[in-house]
Amino acid sequence: MNELPTLFLSGVVSQIKDLVLPIAPFSLSVAVGIVAFQQWRVARNKLRLDLFEKRYKVYNAALEFLQVLFVSDSFTDAEFGRFVIGTSGAEFLFGNDVAQYLTRIREEAAILHMHQWHIEQKESKKDVLKHSRSKDQRVVRLKAQDAELRRVFGRYLGFGHIK
Repeated sequence: MNELPTLFLSGVVSQIKDLVLPIAPFSLSVAVGIVAFQQWRVARNKLRLDLFEKRYKVYNAALEFLQVLFVSDSFTDAEFGRFVIGTSGAEFLFGNDVAQYLTRIREEAAILHMHQWHIEQKESKKDVLKHSRSKDQRVVRLKAQDAELRRVFGRYLGFGHIK
């Protein structure tokens, strides 16, 4: 009589083993797949965050340079240098629209700087007046870039748009 429960149990164990063994690798592969998917999402989000941080540094360099012009109507070589260095490589982080926009700001600032230099040289009153007017026009154009800066960079700085 003792053999019947043992025989019955060994048959049940055999059936359970036959049922579980094929399911175990499948379950393990599903678990590995879930972990791999989660790791991919984490890596993708890290990449998006890194891209955002690099883009924001470029935006901030341009914003700080324009803020210098809001405070005073001129800038130093060091301030212009920080702008140029801070915005270099923008063509690799943004679309062509931002690269062209930053080039326009650099060109306007370089011309503004040239007018400032001519004013400081104290050339003839006529030349100083001419350069002062041109400088003032450039300053007004650059000061008006605040809203344009936000518009141009805006589509690249939202997390929803970072791919």
